[in-house]
Amino acid sequence: MEDITAAVRFFVAVELLGLVTWPLISRIFRRFPDEGWAFSKIFGILSVTWCAWMLSSLHILAFRRGNTLLLTLALAAACWGWRALHGKNELRNFSARLWTSFFGPDRNWFIITGEIVFAASFFFWTDARSFKPDLQDLEKFMDYGFMLSSLKTEYFPPLDHFLAGETINYYYLGHTIAALLVQLSGVVPGMGYNLQMSNLLALGLIESFSLGAGLFWLLPGIARMSLRARSMASGLVSATFVMLLGNLHYAVHLPFVGGSYWYPDATRYIPATIHEFPFYSFIVNDLHGHVSDIPLVLLSIALTFSLFFAITAKKPPAERTEKLTLYVLTAFSIGACYVVSSWEFAIYLVLYGLSLWTAHAINLKEGTGASLRRSFFTLATLVRTALGSVLVVGVAILFWLPHWFTMKPPAQGIGLVTWGMHSPPAKLALVWGLQGFFVIGYLLYRHLDRKRQALLLHSSRHPEKPKKRSVAENDNSSPFSFPEILITLSALLILIPELIYFKDIYPGHPRANTVFKFYYQAWIMLGIVAGCSIALLWTDLRKLKSTWSFGFRALTVVLIAAGGLYSCRAVNQTIGGVKTRIGIDGTRFLDSAVPADSKAIQWMNANIPGQPLIVEAVGESYTLYSRVASFTAFPTILGWPAHEWLWRGSSSLPLRPTSRLQKKTGQPDTVDIRREDVRVLYETENVEIARQLLQKYGVAYIYLGALERDKYPGLKEDKFSALAQVIYDRDGVKIYKVQE
Repeated sequence: MEDITAAVRFFVAVELLGLVTWPLISRIFRRFPDEGWAFSKIFGILSVTWCAWMLSSLHILAFRRGNTLLLTLALAAACWGWRALHGKNELRNFSARLWTSFFGPDRNWFIITGEIVFAASFFFWTDARSFKPDLQDLEKFMDYGFMLSSLKTEYFPPLDHFLAGETINYYYLGHTIAALLVQLSGVVPGMGYNLQMSNLLALGLIESFSLGAGLFWLLPGIARMSLRARSMASGLVSATFVMLLGNLHYAVHLPFVGGSYWYPDATRYIPATIHEFPFYSFIVNDLHGHVSDIPLVLLSIALTFSLFFAITAKKPPAERTEKLTLYVLTAFSIGACYVVSSWEFAIYLVLYGLSLWTAHAINLKEGTGASLRRSFFTLATLVRTALGSVLVVGVAILFWLPHWFTMKPPAQGIGLVTWGMHSPPAKLALVWGLQGFFVIGYLLYRHLDRKRQALLLHSSRHPEKPKKRSVAENDNSSPFSFPEILITLSALLILIPELIYFKDIYPGHPRANTVFKFYYQAWIMLGIVAGCSIALLWTDLRKLKSTWSFGFRALTVVLIAAGGLYSCRAVNQTIGGVKTRIGIDGTRFLDSAVPADSKAIQWMNANIPGQPLIVEAVGESYTLYSRVASFTAFPTILGWPAHEWLWRGSSSLPLRPTSRLQKKTGQPDTVDIRREDVRVLYETENVEIARQLLQKYGVAYIYLGALERDKYPGLKEDKFSALAQVIYDRDGVKIYKVQE
């Protein structure tokens, strides 16, 4: 399949899935300037995925293309049929509005701009990735194997290609979403992996654009003048901050390191930590949970904001059914985060709780005239917040209940940050200086503006009410707005890793994962706020001295350029140096890296159905070992040991959750035992011992290639002839089919 054909098919599949749920989303996000168009794509993808995943998890309907197409059509019929009951000629009206937006001052300019952003970023990044598509380094063997296993499975959870006989004990929904898009678009999996990375980048851009524009559009006290243009600017700048910029590390160190700078340094310079950000993730191209979660967390933020606004808005007041729908959809979205990456589930539940608490406090203040501080701690506010929180947590778990039953997190407790482990303030400033400047500017300006409004309202010298400046949909004089909630949670996410951390299997870097996951989400939220801040201050500072306005604009340009310098450097070091277009199929590197294995893997994928168990050499993680399991999704006895150690809790202790093998035999099943069993299987001369090991794990195929011969110098191949039949023998690779 040609690259452009695959890209267009994938793109069209995403667009059509967005149309599936557009009638519902446009109703829920009706106050947004684009009426939620940007979020219809991820919501449509997630909704179809949930239907297919749930029915497959319950063993009602297999995860196959035909079934997924039927579910997509059924969901589209339900959504459009529902909207038809609430308004006739919905499709015709929408098409007319979209057409007239090209010629008039209609809000649908936001839809057009969003689509331009989405399409341009998707095809541009796909083209750029075609120069370096390889799924070779870092953790791509894991990610591609998860995606391929999801694609080949009939019933969830998918099989773990690194641990024969077991299902994935990790967060795999992001890989399942990729598999579903591969399935619907009909592209080959090697292309689908890279196309999904382009899709995630494009979704992140269009959603952060919509969210930044929507926050500004509905910000209390914003003048009507140039509202559309300023909201558009807020959205574009927010998208840039969230998805395209790096931190200030490279710009500050450029005079000292020059050409010797290596782009990963910007994500590791706080000692013993990881502090990545979205653009770095798309450079390294790993389809990890925190990357797949970007569109979902932006959707969760938007739904939480919509709920916050529905509770606090006075004109027009939200209907009870609208609020209930928002509660359910917020639970659905946040619940999905747990199946993609559990850290985000906890973080955005906190965001939801803070938003709900603040909204109820604002309502109480407006209704009773009590102070806002007192309103936060009244019994009524606390009870309403608690009930709303319990509702959403319960519904979130219920939506994704099969995963809660099958996945056992390898939690190891909480540790206290001791002296010497803290982040140096100067290095923290390099991480957060870009967003921090605009966040502080936003808070100061909003504080001063509120004081000015209060003086105008209450001063005896100015008894008349101040001129109304807010848009009609947001007649809300509350001193709190949603950006302040995003700032509060982000500040907590930056502070908490200086106090505690969550333990994992890397004691030498105890804070690394906590800092990584907390900072990543703070980056997204503060990026949205930064866009609002710039759109607000860029024009409003003109009311003050011209020097203030000029200084702010100049510093804004300098800071954005500094963040952009890193992005340019990272692209140049990874993709820019490649002069030959390879194509977007990420599996092509096998042809040059391990040509004999590449031919064998292609043969296996073409001629061996299902996901039979195999055995291949066990090597270290982040190497070419497990290449067969990763690119066929045929589970091997043991793949990358460190990963199974991480997912199952230990290398030497019995696997958690208890493996099927241990339940069957009553004998301990550990990573170390499996590693030794594979060595014995290849090196023993005893046919009976080899037979017992093959039967123990249910191995169907034995793989023998160059890595097996290198790993096991004492390899005894003759015994395999008594146990299995050679079905493939080319270029030094043999594949044996075990006799039943």
